[in-house]
Amino acid sequence: MSRLYGLYDECKKYGSVRSWKLLVSTFQCLPLAAVIDERTFCVHHGMSPKLHTLNDMDALARNELAEDEAPLCDLLFSEPQDSPCWVPNEDLFGYLWGPDVTEWWNSNNGLEFLVRSGGYIAERA
Repeated sequence: MSRLYGLYDECKKYGSVRSWKLLVSTFQCLPLAAVIDERTFCVHHGMSPKLHTLNDMDALARNELAEDEAPLCDLLFSEPQDSPCWVPNEDLFGYLWGPDVTEWWNSNNGLEFLVRSGGYIAERA
């Protein structure tokens, strides 16, 4: 993914292939998501229709990212949208999901908020 989105080229241009390898190995050590105060779910980008609980995330193999259809890929590339349910993201990897999915996720996991790097904050009703 980092090659596809230009990180490899940037590292090669301004540093070295070794710097890219170090960054990628560092990414492998970072958590996929975090829960703050047992209320707020924080994730890099999105959610996956293949994951139903926080425990499902713990069972993910970190090397799954190589597969476009893997739940790990969904967590990194899925996006919120205004329409309901899950819709495959035709432009990129992952899915688009609506407020109903966020509400279901929060309710199913005893959470109140979902926060993602794109600035989307959703509160459980």
